Order: sequence, then structure tokens, then C-alpha cells
Amino acid sequence: MIQAISTLTCLINRIIPEDEFPNAENNGVLVYLARFLGPGKESLRQMIELGCQLTEQESSVMFGQTVAELTDQQLDGLITEIQLGQVRTSWTI
Repeated sequence: MIQAISTLTCLINRIIPEDEFPNAENNGVLVYLARFLGPGKESLRQMIELGCQLTEQESSVMFGQTVAELTDQQLDGLITEIQLGQVRTSWTI
């Protein structure tokens, strides 16, 4: 779960980066997600955790690094390839 939080933090902060306003994490997105994924949302929480695990696997194959170690440019490339379905690993979701 800790790895999933790290991965999710990197992803949301890249999607909503800091500019003249705070990034996603500093705007409370993780707090919101934690509340939203509370009791009764176990299957959705598991799907997000699996997505984070698969994203980490993809990052490892593409770059030999964890998501947290990627540059912004590498992370953009990873996100784009996942969006386009051009993944190098087997995705089960």
C-alpha cells in the first residue's frame, strides 16, 4: 500500500503540477481519495492499488527505475504510453 501511495502521488502531481497554484497533493487530492475510498469501496481501492503496481512494473521495464525516480519527461512518456495502451507488460485491468 505504501508503494501505491508513492506511485499515486507522483502520478497525480504530474497530472496536476504546481504552477501559480499548489500541485494535486498540496491541494488535498490524496486526502480526498483516502476519504472517498473508505469503507465499502474495497474493490475500487484494490483496482487503484493494482493500477499503481502495474504502472511501477511498466516503469521498471521502460526505464529501469521506479515511478518516483523518473524525470518529468520520462513520467510524461510513461503516462502517455499507458493511455495509448502501448504497454510492454501484461495488464490485467
